[in-house]
Amino acid sequence: MSTIRRAARTLRATLEPRAAHAGHGAATTTALTVMVESEGRAELVSMRMQDGALSVICTCGTAGCAHAHEALALFEDEPRPDASEERITHVFEPAMRMSEPSPLPAIKITPEGRNRLSDVLSDVVLAVTRAGVQEGISAGVSEALDRLAEHAPPASATGLRVWVGSLRGALEARDSTATALALGAATAMIDALRKSDPGPHADQRVVAWLGVAPSSAAANDRASERTYLELAREHRPGLARAGVEQRYLIDLQSGELLREDRAANETASLGPCPRIVSIGLAHIEPGLPPRRIRLFQYTTTPLIEPSAWARVAGFALPSFEPLVSLQKEHMKVSAGLTDMLALVKPVRVHTREGAQLVDDGGRALLLSGAEGVANRLESFLASTEPQWVFGRTLVQADMLALVPLAACGLRHGKPAHLHL
Repeated sequence: MSTIRRAARTLRATLEPRAAHAGHGAATTTALTVMVESEGRAELVSMRMQDGALSVICTCGTAGCAHAHEALALFEDEPRPDASEERITHVFEPAMRMSEPSPLPAIKITPEGRNRLSDVLSDVVLAVTRAGVQEGISAGVSEALDRLAEHAPPASATGLRVWVGSLRGALEARDSTATALALGAATAMIDALRKSDPGPHADQRVVAWLGVAPSSAAANDRASERTYLELAREHRPGLARAGVEQRYLIDLQSGELLREDRAANETASLGPCPRIVSIGLAHIEPGLPPRRIRLFQYTTTPLIEPSAWARVAGFALPSFEPLVSLQKEHMKVSAGLTDMLALVKPVRVHTREGAQLVDDGGRALLLSGAEGVANRLESFLASTEPQWVFGRTLVQADMLALVPLAACGLRHGKPAHLHL
């Protein structure tokens, strides 16, 4: 019998007496999380037993995956002939401690590198202006974007990559408003890159796009002993075909909304969404909001207490009235280089004349995205007591709109989470 099987059976033996001593009619919950390695990838499989039913969640996001089968094989009386017990490398109850190497030193952008990148960005702006929005992605624009890909900084420059995806989307949709905003953001970045003596404001803009600290930028904030709740994940089209995955977290003490970015071929923290992340060590870049966080030492668990959900609900805006002024202030500071994130508390969704969230004062907030998303959100909020809706804002037809990414409501008094 392997060491991992003996460890699992020992742990199982400690869980079973708890179930035996549970009171009549009381709900019994046990949990186990294991790390499974398969085909060079390590994933977390969380198994939760509640009221006689077993649920299994894997961080790979695929139901019934090979990782889950390997984890469940721990509890078979006889091991499967094809089971590879060595793939299971860790057992946790119910959370995990993860330590990664020290962060790479900040990459310094030389004056030559700044000038080169600003010149290539200028070529993209000029190509789009000459072709016009109605031409979509013309041959000249495509060529300029290819040159930008050649001169782009490393994969850590996720802000730049997301901007390219946004520009492509705006041109493909022949959306003049979105294209103008994208070109405005590029112009602001060109100005920041070309400053001979960049100050903190210009550095913030560079960090927001490139994810690296210029020589004059303030050092990364070091975070420790903090607790975050991951609200949602989103795949954003980018410079490369694989795009960028953005994970959105909220600080349960301050309410600050942060993002964790993962470009193609980059690693990210482990754990499914939603999850609680308890920080041992993290770095927060001194860029524009939402600031980027990098996790190095942390504990994560998918088991979220009702008090944590209630804490998030306490930060949600019950009225949409401040959003317009907040968006204007964000645009003034960021020049469109980053998206504003919003956590609001609607009372319902209205879909008859365009999808809208409605607050307790009857104010409406447009919803942007596929019609199916609005219908799912409407059905979810109708079946729960709405607690919050989370997303990123944009200007659509000269009106503020929200791209919904997640929602939370109370169903029979218990928190329910919807990932859109």
